[in-house]
Amino acid sequence: MGYLEGIKVVVLDFDNMVVLDPKTGLGSEDKKRLAWYDVFPDLDKNELHIALEEAQKAISGGKGDRKDIVRSVYINMMGKTAEEEDVRDCCDRFDEIVQKSILEVGVSDENRKAIIELEDRYQVYVNTATPIEASLRSMEALGLSGFAGILGRPNTKAENLNAVIEKEGCNPGEVVLVDDQPSSRKVAKELGCRFIGMHTAAVTEWHNGDVDFPIIRSLAELL
Repeated sequence: MGYLEGIKVVVLDFDNMVVLDPKTGLGSEDKKRLAWYDVFPDLDKNELHIALEEAQKAISGGKGDRKDIVRSVYINMMGKTAEEEDVRDCCDRFDEIVQKSILEVGVSDENRKAIIELEDRYQVYVNTATPIEASLRSMEALGLSGFAGILGRPNTKAENLNAVIEKEGCNPGEVVLVDDQPSSRKVAKELGCRFIGMHTAAVTEWHNGDVDFPIIRSLAELL
């Protein structure tokens, strides 16, 4: 379809991108949202949902991570500041749940084949808002390799994308960011990169197709 014409570098998000069921549009990001209810089982689920939505908006684009979500929940729902031991314990529990859930979703055969083909033709990076250590554990568990680089927190997605551009020594217009988040679209636009959106069940504002960038449902559509 010509989505990658003139492109030298492909940068992929991880959650709801690499780990995504193309048939349902559900992926690892959806599993992460559900995991918080197990981390905080004693909190009212409806109120927790609102608190999590607010926390997620505050850290979108890699401006924060799971630690900041824990701190936000403590302040807004418990009325106290989380001790660092509390933050660590909650994040460890969250990661334990998420790593198992990611394996449950897995990488579809369609996406896995597409990633291999993309790696043969382009420099392919992963740019995620997840802490890099957790991302590397997931990659290893899923049997994914061959990426030119895997970038995550503590840097923001913008910082990571800029680092890729500098490393590859190419023009920003020769780099495409493939992501499912509106905040990432903004990052790509600000840096002069091309952008392709992934259709997922979570990002409903893209469902009507009234956007100025291509939307795909599977990585295979890039080829």
